[in-house]
Amino acid sequence: MNINLPIRHINIFEKHSKQKCILPQKSFPINVLPGSVAKCNEFICQIYSKNFISDICYMDDCCIEYYNNSLLHENSKVLTKLVILKKRQASAINLIIEITENFLLNCSEKITNEYIKNITLPVLWSLKLVSHCTIRTSKLKNIGIQSIEVSSNQEHNQDVYFVITEMTNLNVLDIRLKNILLKEVNYYSHGFQTVDEALQNIFNMSMKTAEMKSKRYLGPSANVLISGPSGCGKSCLVFEFIKKNNCNYFIITNNLLQRQQYPGQAEYTIRGIFEAVNKFISLKPKLPTIICFENIQLLCPVIKRSSTNDATGLMRIIGEVAYQLDEVFRSKNEILCVATTPSLEEVNPILRCAGRFQHELSIKMLTKKERYHLIESFIKHSKLLQNLNKVFLKEFECLCETIAKCTQGFVIADIIKFFKKFEKCLIYTDNVEMLAMAKKCLMEVKPASTINADISVIKSNQGFNVVGGMNDLKRLLEVTILAAFQQHKIFHKFGLHLPKGILLYGPPGCAKTTFAKCLAHEANMSFIAVSSAEVYSPYVGCAEKFISKIFDIARKHSPCLIFLDEIDSLVGRRDGSSADVQTRILSTLLTELDGIIDNLKNGFKDKQILVIAATNRPEMVDGALMRPGRFDKLIHVPAPDYESRISILKLRTKNMPLAADVSLDNIAINTNNFSGADICNICNEAAYKALSRNFNTDEITDDDFEYALQANQSSLSEEIINKYYDFESKFVK
Repeated sequence: MNINLPIRHINIFEKHSKQKCILPQKSFPINVLPGSVAKCNEFICQIYSKNFISDICYMDDCCIEYYNNSLLHENSKVLTKLVILKKRQASAINLIIEITENFLLNCSEKITNEYIKNITLPVLWSLKLVSHCTIRTSKLKNIGIQSIEVSSNQEHNQDVYFVITEMTNLNVLDIRLKNILLKEVNYYSHGFQTVDEALQNIFNMSMKTAEMKSKRYLGPSANVLISGPSGCGKSCLVFEFIKKNNCNYFIITNNLLQRQQYPGQAEYTIRGIFEAVNKFISLKPKLPTIICFENIQLLCPVIKRSSTNDATGLMRIIGEVAYQLDEVFRSKNEILCVATTPSLEEVNPILRCAGRFQHELSIKMLTKKERYHLIESFIKHSKLLQNLNKVFLKEFECLCETIAKCTQGFVIADIIKFFKKFEKCLIYTDNVEMLAMAKKCLMEVKPASTINADISVIKSNQGFNVVGGMNDLKRLLEVTILAAFQQHKIFHKFGLHLPKGILLYGPPGCAKTTFAKCLAHEANMSFIAVSSAEVYSPYVGCAEKFISKIFDIARKHSPCLIFLDEIDSLVGRRDGSSADVQTRILSTLLTELDGIIDNLKNGFKDKQILVIAATNRPEMVDGALMRPGRFDKLIHVPAPDYESRISILKLRTKNMPLAADVSLDNIAINTNNFSGADICNICNEAAYKALSRNFNTDEITDDDFEYALQANQSSLSEEIINKYYDFESKFVK
């Protein structure tokens, strides 16, 4: 029978009614007695009629043929199908009972399958059931039973129902655990393939070991510690693994233990959870069981000697967790313990040993290819971006490529944050190109790893076009660095590899820092600038730790260019003239440089790290840094020659109103031995002179430049310039 009636819950109309469906009298089936059992959509109900003014039916949804959360939690649904069922006798019934964690924690009696079956019988006796149906009632929830799946051993027609009597043989087929903390999130597999496969292999090996333990015990040893940056999706990966393997699971979080007010309560809670796990295992569930520790570094942190606050309480908690993990290992139960943490170093080493968390998996930063596929998935699932306009289809690949290229160091949470901002901007802005809007949003969104860090990671927006002249130097950098990224196949055809480090030396003011920024932009690398003032610390060991932290952040934001400004003041030489802290920093820097791997050999050009250092005193840099394998190339950045000076003047005066009598060639001739910074200063002084003469002037005259040349001398001398050429002839062959 096909009908069309909106459904409302029966509690609105009639209290304490179970398994009842009340229909309007005019929609009630002809020749059907009131109280007959029918299948209303997927719900099993006894149907009755009432005189209603409106065409609405009231239904109790405690018994449903196919379990579906969306059917049970929607406020309204339309009744479209009604089938009258016939009664049949069922001699044997199988039950799959889903219990809650509170049931295990609060039940003081010894829990057995027989006990659970006895407390559910009073509810089942009063219901009309069909094979493969699910029951959810308030009485069961009060007991601690989330749902019961019922199936008959006998083959019945779909239009048949049965009731449970004293003669019916009940068999508890399986006991399952329902935990309401399971997060419903969209899962994207990009970036998780390696860790997911390793976790699955550990799990499968544990299950095989459990099958063999009757013959020979090998020990499950299946506890896993998963690490990765905050927001990379550790919890999402674990929950997806639980869903995929259909596991029963318990969750232990730091928030659960922070609620405890008195000493010893946290340990008591942990002990109670593990006792609940043991109770559950005694019920012999067919599905595997998992215990999840979220952010275990908050529960069991590394306790420093200087910390006295709550150290005793933390030690008790750490000892309790370690003891319970040992008990799980000794019990030979099929239990997998999984913990997540953003940093392995923050987890107490007591837990990182055999028998506890002996398997350690790490989620790496997303590569450009993984970011591309992730962004592609986000855009395809965004209704707003799909429905904006038809032009979007043409920009799709370009948009994905641009976002993936500009999101080095972004984790999944950062990319989601960017898309929320991107969509919000598109809603409130009309007639704007999506590509331009995406670039604007990318400039405003910073990855979470750099927000609270002392190290600034930027994306340079200046190319070689902002540097006047220096064509030979630009060509050298293009062949040495850019070719490795843009033409890496040809680069390796000649057996070449990207230098680990480059030392730029030359007179001050000749664009060494600018060249480093431009190179980062041309190679599409993240840029980290470091000076000695940032590195030095009054505390012993902090400077070396800061150097290691720089390289660690560079790996997360690779491909990345690390720029060490004034390296002579940072590390110095090991000839007795340098301070002890400079020697320690030099040792750390040498170790980190040796640890850089040429990922271009394996095609991982988005994993590369390049170190560029600049100095005005190359003779003060230790020789260990200037050997091949560390600073592979020593590049002289000279004072600009005549052609370069003309290019700098044209570039600097491009937006200046010059008079007709101004000759840039004459200015270039008169600025011999001037650095690029000196030439820019001459242009500024000429503009100031013109304004001081008359604020309403429209142009800068040749007299203004003559005045600027007379008032400002070069910061370089012939002796200083020749000193760098002498160094080049001695150390650069």
